[in-house]
Amino acid sequence: MKRLLITGALVVLLAALGMAVALATDPIEGRTTPFPAFKVTAPPHVPAGKSAKALSFWPVYGYDLARTRYDPASLLRPPYVVKWQLNVGHLLEFPPAVVGDRLYFNAGDGVVWCVRAATGAVLWRFNMPGRAASSPAVSGHVVYATGMGGGLYALNRFSGKLLWEFHPGGPSESSPLVWRGMVIFGSWDHNLYAIDQKTHQIRWVFHTGNRVHSSPAVRDGHIVFGSYDGSVYCVDDHGRLIWKHTVSHMFFRRDRFYTTPAIIYRTVYIGSTVGTMYAIDLYTGNERWTRTTGDSIYCSPAVWSGLVFFGSYDRKFYALDVATGAVRWTFSDGNLISGAPTVLNGIVYFSTFGDTTYAADARTGKILWQFPDGRYSPVTTWGDTLILTGDSTLYGMRMSR
Repeated sequence: MKRLLITGALVVLLAALGMAVALATDPIEGRTTPFPAFKVTAPPHVPAGKSAKALSFWPVYGYDLARTRYDPASLLRPPYVVKWQLNVGHLLEFPPAVVGDRLYFNAGDGVVWCVRAATGAVLWRFNMPGRAASSPAVSGHVVYATGMGGGLYALNRFSGKLLWEFHPGGPSESSPLVWRGMVIFGSWDHNLYAIDQKTHQIRWVFHTGNRVHSSPAVRDGHIVFGSYDGSVYCVDDHGRLIWKHTVSHMFFRRDRFYTTPAIIYRTVYIGSTVGTMYAIDLYTGNERWTRTTGDSIYCSPAVWSGLVFFGSYDRKFYALDVATGAVRWTFSDGNLISGAPTVLNGIVYFSTFGDTTYAADARTGKILWQFPDGRYSPVTTWGDTLILTGDSTLYGMRMSR
C-alpha cells in the first residue's frame, strides 16, 4: 500500500511538473494566426543585361531594411580564390556595409574601417571609445556606427570625419537602421531610439523592460525588434506601440531576445536565447508557429524562397519551412553557431566556431565549398567579388571558374 501511495504521489508530481513546463513553454496569449495563403517564391534575380556590380548595394546589416539577408542581384557561386585580404588584428563579429566601391565595418576594438572593395586598401579609420559589436549603416554621404562605449557616431563616408554624435544611456550593439529621416537603434539602457538625421536630436524613444541588443527591422511601416525582457515589439514611425508579443519562460530559465528579426511573407522570424525560433504575424503580433532547438539562438535568420536559415548553440545549422516551421535539413560540424547566414544565388553561407565558413545548397543542405576562416556573420558582396569576414581578417574573393 505504501509503495502504491508513493507511486501515486510521483505520478501526480510528474503530471504537475509537466503542466508547469507546458504552461512555461506555451505563448502567454495563446493566439495563433495561420500563414498567409499565397505561393512562396524567391524574389527575382537581376534582369538580363543588367550590371551586377552596379546593382550590388548592401547599405545595412542584413542587406535590406527588413534584414532578410538575401541579395537578389548576386550571381556568385563557389568555388572562390582570394583576391586580397586585410588583417585588422581584432575580432570581426559583423560584416561590412557596402556602398559604391567602399566597405564599412566595425572591428571588436571599436575602430570603424573604410576600405576599397576592389583591393582592400585602407582609406580611413575612426576610433570609437570602447568596443564594438555591430555593423554600420550608410545613407547618402554619412556612415552611422554604434559602439559599446555608448555612442552613435555619424561620419563622412568619404573622409571618416566625425559629423556629429549622440550618446544614449548605455552601450549599444544594435546595428542602426536609417528610415524616413531617422537613425533607429537599440541600447542597453532598455530603449529603442530614433534620432533625426537633420537635427541630430531625439525624434522619439520607446522604452522596454530590459536591454535592447536586437537591431530593428522594418517592413510596411512596422518597426520590429526584440528585448531582453522576453518580448518582441512592433512600433510605428512615431514610436507608438502597434503590438507586443511576450513569450513565456522555460522551466527554471528566462527567455530573452538577442537576435535581429527578418521580416518577409507578412511574418517576423526571430530566435530566442532559450533556443526557440518564432514566426509572428507582422500585423497582429500573433504567433504562427515555433520551433525549439537544443540550445540558445544568437544567430539572426536569413529567409529565401520558402526557407528560413539560422544556427543554434546546439551546434546545428537549420533550414525550416517558412509556413510551418518543419525542418527541411540540418548540418553540423560539431561547433557552436552564432553569426547570421547570407543567401546568394541559391546558396546559403554560414560560419561556425570551428573557424570555418561553409557554402551549402540552400534547398538540400549539400556542402558545395568551405573556407578555413570565419566565425560569425561571414558574407556580403560587391559585384563580382565575395566579401568574406574571417575571425580577424577581411577577404575579397573571386569565382575561380
